[in-house]
Amino acid sequence: MESQPKIFHPKERVVPFGKDMMTERGLEAYQGMLFPDLSEDQFVEKLKGGVLDIGSGASVFAVEAQAKYKDLAGKICSIDVQDWSKIEKGRERSVDCAVFPGFYENRGWYDIKRENPEEYDEVAHEKVRSTYKNTYNAAIKNKEGYIHAYAQALPFKDDSFSEAVTNFGPIYYMGETRQSSSGLLNQLKATRSALLIISEMIRVVKPGGEVRITPLYSLESFEKGNVSMFSYAFHPSFHKFLTEALKKGNFSNPKIVSYSEEIRKQAMDKSIAWVTVIEKPEAQSDQNQAFDEAIEALSSQIEELAREEQVINNIEEEIVQLRERRSECHEKRDKLKLKKGLDYTGEDVDAINKKIDEMLTQIREKEKEAEVLKARLREKDNR
Repeated sequence: MESQPKIFHPKERVVPFGKDMMTERGLEAYQGMLFPDLSEDQFVEKLKGGVLDIGSGASVFAVEAQAKYKDLAGKICSIDVQDWSKIEKGRERSVDCAVFPGFYENRGWYDIKRENPEEYDEVAHEKVRSTYKNTYNAAIKNKEGYIHAYAQALPFKDDSFSEAVTNFGPIYYMGETRQSSSGLLNQLKATRSALLIISEMIRVVKPGGEVRITPLYSLESFEKGNVSMFSYAFHPSFHKFLTEALKKGNFSNPKIVSYSEEIRKQAMDKSIAWVTVIEKPEAQSDQNQAFDEAIEALSSQIEELAREEQVINNIEEEIVQLRERRSECHEKRDKLKLKKGLDYTGEDVDAINKKIDEMLTQIREKEKEAEVLKARLREKDNR
């Protein structure tokens, strides 16, 4: 039975840190980072089957690929959370920055101008800019193939593409606008969001097709077996949930492929970089259900933690209110003593002092209560 595209309200999404970040990586970068295991002919053949680029930013990859290979017209669909005006500006900026084929070979004249001005050649820069602009100008203005959408709820039917890719996209750039008390709630939300994205990528890929995700690891984390794609950004349970969902869905083990040598040397010289490839089984299975179960289990944890955090937030709000009322009592007492004399010690002042002391006791009790609850959250976080 075909599953329906999920409804995902924007308010529920995990907001990337730097929500206005936009990639301008082009064809050469995508080929070296996402498809390093393929020859150029194999690469083009893959693209002909239909590709969904998630977190595409300015979608320079689609612009360049469709301009270079005429058979790819209409074969690449790009989605991002940016509106079209920002996408268009990003594409225009790609011209100015000389993000063109060969960028990683010569670093681009824009970088040379910024980093080594004595080596900058304005005439040569203008030449490559003009060449690039003449080649891609029409495509830069073409909105066709770009869709404003959220990766956690892709607006496509099942089995729509041969490939779904994300190149340092919404999975990698995760964060919460508000940190939780323990950090655990934040991590679990990011983990759930990542699983949602991966499950949606798998859903829209045809049987036998692939999901390709580009993260960065250090060699050390890879050697330790920590190949859960975005290891440091997520809760340790992410790898467990993902592995279990893939196993239940009858997937083979994800393939880890190193970036092309040139990309590693020129662009990622301080890291070992990999693309993770997940192949969707030819035989139909309960793939969507496997991920839904993992996401549901995570959601239960998140709801439980959210309730506990809400109790802490309520207590902390009560503490704030008590401090404000106590401050008002101090002010009332001081005004009374200024009016009747600093040595005045009548019953009205005694009553105010009593209230101040009672509220201080309440504040300390509530602070202890909140600390006990926070300690429980930290204990869960450590587990």
